[in-house]
Amino acid sequence: MVSGTQPSKPAAEWYLNPDDLMIPASGTGILNPRIISGTTPVTLTSAVFDAFEGATACAGSLTLTNPAITPATPATITVNPASTTGFCHYTVTGNDGTTTQTEGGWIVVGKSAASLTLQSGNNQSGSAGAALAQPLTVTLSSVPSGFTAGAAGILFTTSAGTLSTGSASGTSVIAQTNASGLASVTLTLPSSEQAVTVTAQDQFALGAASVTFTETAN
Repeated sequence: MVSGTQPSKPAAEWYLNPDDLMIPASGTGILNPRIISGTTPVTLTSAVFDAFEGATACAGSLTLTNPAITPATPATITVNPASTTGFCHYTVTGNDGTTTQTEGGWIVVGKSAASLTLQSGNNQSGSAGAALAQPLTVTLSSVPSGFTAGAAGILFTTSAGTLSTGSASGTSVIAQTNASGLASVTLTLPSSEQAVTVTAQDQFALGAASVTFTETAN
């Protein structure tokens, strides 16, 4: 005769969303754990970098910014890896009031992120339906080794109106940086009076830094 107790079945199952993530060295990433089955809320109790299969634990931190997972709302874990590139394993623990579950994943720590800054064209205003007088220009700098400031693709996206690079137009366009790291687009304002935001974001491999222009259609 075998004696013992059967482990309790979890009242809810969850996953890390995503479990694997690439973040620039000394950068920031976000995990949004979600419930995949069940309706019981889950409370995350810890999130740590740990040793795994012979690899030592990485430096850096995982912060439970919002530890509560509900069927409607994910939790938030803020990931801040250290300045050393590499592969970092981590483990997150959560409890649904019935059982404790652990989930693990990997953070790929890449090279330090490049910087993206507003160069010119911010805070303009113009007549609705007309093109702004000054192009919206950003500067890419502090590019990590192995990359150059020139010929990088910068994604511009507008909340309203139309963007143009001269060869392509739409609500989202990609502009190439020149040898000095400058990339620009022209914004044609929407036909109605409103505030317009334009976001510029560099390539994922460079850290995906972003900046935002705020313009006004009168």
